[in-house]
Amino acid sequence: KVNLKVPRVGSLFHLDFIESIDTFYELRMDARKYACAALASELADLWTKELSPEKELFELLIWYLRRLKLERDPFPVTLYFKIKILKISGYGPKWESLDEKGLKVSKGTLRCLNFVQASPLDSIQRLRMSRQNMKEAWGLLKALHIRYLEIEPRSYKVLREIART
Repeated sequence: KVNLKVPRVGSLFHLDFIESIDTFYELRMDARKYACAALASELADLWTKELSPEKELFELLIWYLRRLKLERDPFPVTLYFKIKILKISGYGPKWESLDEKGLKVSKGTLRCLNFVQASPLDSIQRLRMSRQNMKEAWGLLKALHIRYLEIEPRSYKVLREIART
Protein backbone atom coordinates (compact mmCIF):
# COMPACT_ATOMS: atom_id res chain seq x y z
CA LYS A 1 0.00 0.00 0.00
CA VAL A 2 1.26 3.43 -0.91
CA ASN A 3 0.12 6.87 0.14
CA LEU A 4 1.21 9.66 -2.21
CA LYS A 5 0.43 13.32 -1.95
CA VAL A 6 -0.42 14.97 -5.25
CA PRO A 7 2.39 17.34 -6.21
CA ARG A 8 2.06 21.00 -6.92
CA VAL A 9 2.65 21.92 -10.54
CA GLY A 10 6.23 21.14 -11.45
CA SER A 11 7.18 19.44 -8.18
CA LEU A 12 7.71 15.84 -7.20
CA PHE A 13 5.31 13.42 -5.50
CA HIS A 14 5.67 13.15 -1.73
CA LEU A 15 5.65 9.60 -0.37
CA ASP A 16 4.07 9.49 3.11
CA PHE A 17 4.33 5.76 3.74
CA ILE A 18 4.54 2.40 2.01
CA GLU A 19 3.52 -1.04 3.20
CA SER A 20 4.48 -4.30 1.51
CA ILE A 21 1.56 -6.67 1.00
CA ASP A 22 3.33 -9.49 -0.84
CA THR A 23 6.99 -9.56 -1.85
CA PHE A 24 6.63 -12.78 -3.90
CA TYR A 25 9.70 -14.12 -2.12
CA GLU A 26 9.05 -17.67 -3.38
CA LEU A 27 9.71 -16.61 -6.97
CA ARG A 28 13.34 -15.90 -6.12
CA MET A 29 13.90 -19.56 -5.23
CA ASP A 30 13.31 -20.80 -8.81
CA ALA A 31 15.40 -19.36 -11.65
CA ARG A 32 12.75 -20.02 -14.32
CA LYS A 33 9.97 -18.41 -12.29
CA TYR A 34 12.21 -15.48 -11.39
CA ALA A 35 13.14 -14.91 -15.05
CA CYS A 36 9.47 -15.15 -16.11
CA ALA A 37 8.49 -12.68 -13.38
CA ALA A 38 11.24 -10.35 -14.59
CA LEU A 39 9.88 -10.61 -18.15
CA ALA A 40 6.35 -9.80 -17.00
CA SER A 41 7.59 -6.84 -14.95
CA GLU A 42 9.68 -5.58 -17.84
CA LEU A 43 6.74 -5.89 -20.24
CA ALA A 44 4.51 -4.03 -17.78
CA ASP A 45 7.11 -1.27 -17.60
CA LEU A 46 7.54 -1.08 -21.38
CA TRP A 47 3.80 -1.02 -22.06
CA THR A 48 3.00 1.78 -19.60
CA LYS A 49 3.59 5.49 -19.78
CA GLU A 50 5.25 7.30 -16.92
CA LEU A 51 2.76 8.59 -14.32
CA SER A 52 -0.08 6.70 -16.01
CA PRO A 53 -2.21 4.69 -13.56
CA GLU A 54 -2.87 1.67 -15.88
CA LYS A 55 -4.96 -0.02 -13.17
CA GLU A 56 -6.06 -2.98 -15.33
CA LEU A 57 -2.48 -3.73 -16.38
CA PHE A 58 -1.16 -3.66 -12.81
CA GLU A 59 -4.04 -5.84 -11.59
CA LEU A 60 -3.04 -8.31 -14.32
CA LEU A 61 0.57 -8.21 -13.12
CA ILE A 62 -0.45 -8.93 -9.52
CA TRP A 63 -2.74 -11.79 -10.68
CA TYR A 64 0.16 -13.16 -12.71
CA LEU A 65 2.71 -13.04 -9.88
CA ARG A 66 0.26 -14.75 -7.49
CA ARG A 67 -0.49 -17.50 -10.06
CA LEU A 68 3.19 -17.89 -10.85
CA LYS A 69 3.92 -18.73 -7.20
CA LEU A 70 1.47 -21.66 -7.42
CA GLU A 71 2.44 -23.13 -10.80
CA ARG A 72 5.01 -25.87 -11.35
CA ASP A 73 5.64 -24.80 -14.95
CA PRO A 74 5.95 -21.00 -15.26
CA PHE A 75 5.60 -20.80 -19.04
CA PRO A 76 1.84 -21.31 -19.58
CA VAL A 77 0.84 -18.61 -17.08
CA THR A 78 3.54 -16.32 -18.54
CA LEU A 79 2.10 -16.91 -22.00
CA TYR A 80 -1.37 -16.00 -20.71
CA PHE A 81 0.07 -12.81 -19.22
CA LYS A 82 1.70 -11.90 -22.55
CA ILE A 83 -1.62 -12.37 -24.37
CA LYS A 84 -3.61 -10.34 -21.85
CA ILE A 85 -1.13 -7.45 -21.73
CA LEU A 86 -1.36 -7.12 -25.52
CA LYS A 87 -5.14 -6.91 -25.26
CA ILE A 88 -5.03 -4.35 -22.43
CA SER A 89 -2.55 -2.24 -24.40
CA GLY A 90 -4.89 -2.22 -27.40
CA TYR A 91 -2.77 -4.50 -29.59
CA GLY A 92 -4.62 -7.79 -29.07
CA PRO A 93 -5.12 -9.05 -32.62
CA LYS A 94 -7.97 -11.00 -34.12
CA TRP A 95 -6.18 -14.32 -33.97
CA GLU A 96 -8.28 -15.91 -36.71
CA SER A 97 -7.16 -13.23 -39.20
CA LEU A 98 -3.50 -14.13 -38.57
CA ASP A 99 -4.19 -17.50 -40.18
CA GLU A 100 -5.12 -15.71 -43.40
CA LYS A 101 -1.81 -13.83 -43.46
CA GLY A 102 0.16 -17.02 -44.08
CA LEU A 103 1.88 -17.29 -40.70
CA LYS A 104 3.32 -20.64 -39.73
CA VAL A 105 1.01 -21.06 -36.76
CA SER A 106 -1.47 -23.91 -36.45
CA LYS A 107 -5.21 -23.36 -36.19
CA GLY A 108 -5.10 -25.05 -32.77
CA THR A 109 -2.59 -22.49 -31.49
CA LEU A 110 -4.71 -19.63 -32.83
CA ARG A 111 -7.80 -21.07 -31.12
CA CYS A 112 -5.91 -21.26 -27.82
CA LEU A 113 -4.70 -17.66 -28.18
CA ASN A 114 -8.22 -16.50 -28.97
CA PHE A 115 -9.61 -18.38 -25.95
CA VAL A 116 -7.10 -16.80 -23.55
CA GLN A 117 -7.62 -13.31 -24.95
CA ALA A 118 -11.42 -13.54 -24.71
CA SER A 119 -11.71 -15.35 -21.36
CA PRO A 120 -11.67 -13.95 -17.82
CA LEU A 121 -8.52 -14.66 -15.81
CA ASP A 122 -10.18 -17.21 -13.51
CA SER A 123 -11.10 -19.52 -16.41
CA ILE A 124 -7.89 -19.56 -18.48
CA GLN A 125 -6.06 -21.76 -15.97
CA ARG A 126 -8.12 -24.71 -17.20
CA LEU A 127 -6.61 -24.45 -20.69
CA ARG A 128 -4.01 -27.09 -21.49
CA MET A 129 -1.86 -26.47 -24.55
CA SER A 130 0.32 -29.01 -26.30
CA ARG A 131 4.07 -28.46 -26.32
CA GLN A 132 3.89 -27.53 -30.02
CA ASN A 133 1.06 -25.01 -29.42
CA MET A 134 3.06 -23.47 -26.54
CA LYS A 135 6.18 -23.16 -28.69
CA GLU A 136 4.29 -21.56 -31.58
CA ALA A 137 2.35 -19.20 -29.32
CA TRP A 138 5.45 -18.17 -27.34
CA GLY A 139 7.36 -17.30 -30.54
CA LEU A 140 4.41 -15.43 -32.06
CA LEU A 141 3.77 -13.37 -28.92
CA LYS A 142 7.44 -12.57 -28.52
CA ALA A 143 7.52 -11.34 -32.13
CA LEU A 144 4.37 -9.24 -31.65
CA HIS A 145 5.69 -7.62 -28.46
CA ILE A 146 9.03 -6.82 -30.12
CA ARG A 147 7.25 -5.45 -33.19
CA TYR A 148 4.94 -3.14 -31.25
CA LEU A 149 7.45 -2.08 -28.59
CA GLU A 150 10.28 -1.77 -31.14
CA ILE A 151 12.66 -3.33 -28.63
CA GLU A 152 13.37 -6.85 -27.37
CA PRO A 153 12.89 -7.05 -23.60
CA ARG A 154 16.21 -8.00 -21.98
CA SER A 155 14.53 -10.73 -19.96
CA TYR A 156 14.22 -12.86 -23.10
CA LYS A 157 18.01 -13.20 -23.13
CA VAL A 158 17.95 -14.52 -19.56
CA LEU A 159 15.21 -17.01 -20.47
CA ARG A 160 17.26 -18.19 -23.48
CA GLU A 161 20.28 -18.74 -21.22
CA ILE A 162 18.19 -20.71 -18.73
CA ALA A 163 16.77 -22.85 -21.57
CA ARG A 164 20.31 -23.75 -22.70
CA THR A 165 21.22 -25.14 -19.27
